[in-house]
Amino acid sequence: FLARAGVVYNFLKMGEFSGEQVIVPQSEEVPTLPELTQAALKVLEKNEKGFYLQVEESSVDGYNHNNNLEGVVNSIFSLNETVKAICEWVEKNSSWDETTVIVTADHTTGAFWGEQADQPDTLFQLPTWNGKGKLATGKYYTHSHTNAPPALYINGEGAKIVDKYIKGTDKKLGEVWGFDGRYIDNTDIPKIEKEVMGL
Repeated sequence: FLARAGVVYNFLKMGEFSGEQVIVPQSEEVPTLPELTQAALKVLEKNEKGFYLQVEESSVDGYNHNNNLEGVVNSIFSLNETVKAICEWVEKNSSWDETTVIVTADHTTGAFWGEQADQPDTLFQLPTWNGKGKLATGKYYTHSHTNAPPALYINGEGAKIVDKYIKGTDKKLGEVWGFDGRYIDNTDIPKIEKEVMGL
């Protein structure tokens, strides 16, 4: 039932890209992903021993498979609103000393890069930012999964132990994406989670 509800949510909630508000409900009876997450937190927070919650914004993968950038933007907007709701819950009901929030993906899809990203002189060119409310200019290079590493964002207690799982540094990746280039193996994320939970 939950998987089907997720599919219903993803396809009923998508609206036209507008920049300011990209999620346009088609049915007030279908909750948004932030609303579903807030409901889960309300139930789980009753457990005095703590809890583990995994939330997935699943439609972004399908949109990238279909090279539908507008759909991807809608999906990421929904994910951002969900992460915001989780962080607000942490700051109101817990603390970053006892809670860890991890945001990542299991893989990347579609290879949306700049229009000349496949040329030797402009390899891995980023898409062109066209301002708020407008889609970036670029192109998809595949309909399949890619081997590009997904980003990892982590805040709270778990962030203190990530360093020991660093596998290396990719300077080129760091230059392209604007960070120091450090990376971990995504199979180490459950190890970080287990360590934070004392398991």
